[in-house]
Amino acid sequence: MEAAEVLEGAKPANLVNVVSRRRPCGRNLYELWKKHGSNILQQSGLEVGELVDRGDSVLLFLYRSDALRSLLALKSVGTILLKAGYASY
Repeated sequence: MEAAEVLEGAKPANLVNVVSRRRPCGRNLYELWKKHGSNILQQSGLEVGELVDRGDSVLLFLYRSDALRSLLALKSVGTILLKAGYASY
């Protein structure tokens, strides 16, 4: 659900924190991610970066590379990033 905007093309990327705890259905999304995450993404068209795995949660950066590249190529976005201290590329 947290990646719906990215899947539908409304956003180029999203951060998703997957916590290791049992859901009411009995499933643990952290364990499911660790076991099946790469297979799920192969079918989605999304890419992922695991930013940090704390052992009881994992922070994922889910993105569409083409949409993110297009956004970062905008001059206005580059200006904001430069002002925030990021180097231009």
